[in-house]
Amino acid sequence: MKIIFKLIWKFQSKSWISGVLIFIVPVIFLFISVETANTLNSGSSNGPYLALPGAILAISPLIGLINLGITISEIRNTTFYKHLKISAINLPILFGSLILYNLLVTIIGTLWVMLIGFSVYHSYLHAFKWINWPLFSLAIIISTILACSLGFLLGIIINNFKWSIIIALVIFLLSIFLSGLYLPLIILKNNLFLTIISYCLPFTYPMGILLVSWYYSPPVIPVTGQPLVKASDYSIFSNLTIPLIISLVLIGVILLVILGWWYFKYFHFNKGAY
Repeated sequence: MKIIFKLIWKFQSKSWISGVLIFIVPVIFLFISVETANTLNSGSSNGPYLALPGAILAISPLIGLINLGITISEIRNTTFYKHLKISAINLPILFGSLILYNLLVTIIGTLWVMLIGFSVYHSYLHAFKWINWPLFSLAIIISTILACSLGFLLGIIINNFKWSIIIALVIFLLSIFLSGLYLPLIILKNNLFLTIISYCLPFTYPMGILLVSWYYSPPVIPVTGQPLVKASDYSIFSNLTIPLIISLVLIGVILLVILGWWYFKYFHFNKGAY
């Protein structure tokens, strides 16, 4: 395992794309999404609180979907991969290590965006005590597993490197605008067509979980006894159950497809032919 991690690091460190995806692109999008949220919210200063959840969650598809999917597809089209197939290295262990590597990178990227966001916009984030941190962490974990599973699936099924990039980018770009990653989901609530498309995107559901955790325990208005804000005010989901169940189902389906493909391609027909 240690040798394989060194090989992965050697392969990844040659590409500047990974560093840009982890440390630069998310911060740029964070600042843009905050200003966009401020503009859409009639010039108020609530942009950081509206935009930060999506900017944090966006790390998982950025790394797990794009970076992992492209990396696997790229590896499979290099002489490096051909040498691995005839070496003593077990391919399932290689790809498992690659997934684990990207999971760790996603965690690092998520912590990086949280550090930048909470540091820069600390004076605006007056409601940290509203957040349910265990549920917040669960949303990040589910999104990370979903992204890495989907990225791995694209990487092993699509042999063409260019097509893997195109499909990963299409899913990511649609998620940016319609899953609440860089544009708050509240924007979609009054548009049935966009809401339907949002329901078809995988990262809408982890985002729904994250929003429930983000607005978990706001203060209550004394006169009415109602909470000051509710997660359903900023999400297309009214509760936690639906996004949680669908997120888990999506992960299960993707993993089953991966296992089925792996069995028929790698074990059932001709071991090592893939």
